[in-house]
Amino acid sequence: MKIYINPGHGGSDSGAAAFGRTEKADNLRYASAVADKL
Repeated sequence: MKIYINPGHGGSDSGAAAFGRTEKADNLRYASAVADKL
């Protein structure tokens, strides 16, 4: 079985931003955490 994790919002598309955080960075952090658990 293969599981692909695509955090989205790559390149110049940072998605939403608030309080000094970007959706792009949060998505990557969460995707990396999930990948570490698999």
